[in-house]
Amino acid sequence: MISQNSEIHRIQHAFRTTMDALAHPGRVNVLPLAGGDSTPTGLDGALDTLVRMFVDQAVTFAYLGDAVRERAIASETRSRAAGAAQAAFVVVPCGSTDPTVAYAVEKATPGTLISPDRGATVFIGCDGLSSDPCDGMFGFAVSGPGVAGEACFYASTDVWQRVRETRGDEYPCGIEIMLVDGAGRIVAIPRSSQVIALGACVNDEEVR
Repeated sequence: MISQNSEIHRIQHAFRTTMDALAHPGRVNVLPLAGGDSTPTGLDGALDTLVRMFVDQAVTFAYLGDAVRERAIASETRSRAAGAAQAAFVVVPCGSTDPTVAYAVEKATPGTLISPDRGATVFIGCDGLSSDPCDGMFGFAVSGPGVAGEACFYASTDVWQRVRETRGDEYPCGIEIMLVDGAGRIVAIPRSSQVIALGACVNDEEVR
């Protein structure tokens, strides 16, 4: 929930940026971040922005982290916490283990053929995202609606893609994934997108 103050202009900019990311899967965009070291939810700046834009009293959320921040999210958004398999939004904080990321993507609800809009959105905090190969990152090629040919990006984790691939969702069912890092970079992977792993990067080059 966003207070009616000067912050609203930043949030409006962030919302437009997020919508652009969803319209252009695989493209690295940058969210405007608030100044200061603390956020209302206690999350990293980009995750805090996403949560406060999309989570409210009309939906449920699952936070795969400590109980203190879960309570802060519930208090700030007036939403209700739920299990990862039931929540409309699943939040994975930066620094989470691979099993935690895998659990979030595996358990997130895909909705139903009657109500595909009930498919969950998973917010995943990453150590880094980039448009260019970076040592220690993993490359991905995204194709599908909104992408001319394919769009490539690089992330510090690949477990989300491996688990997403095993889900077997059939469109229009499925989940949306939004990857964000501490610098505010964001990449959106809608349920309609196809993602191919390009392999890890060594010395700023892909190794397939």
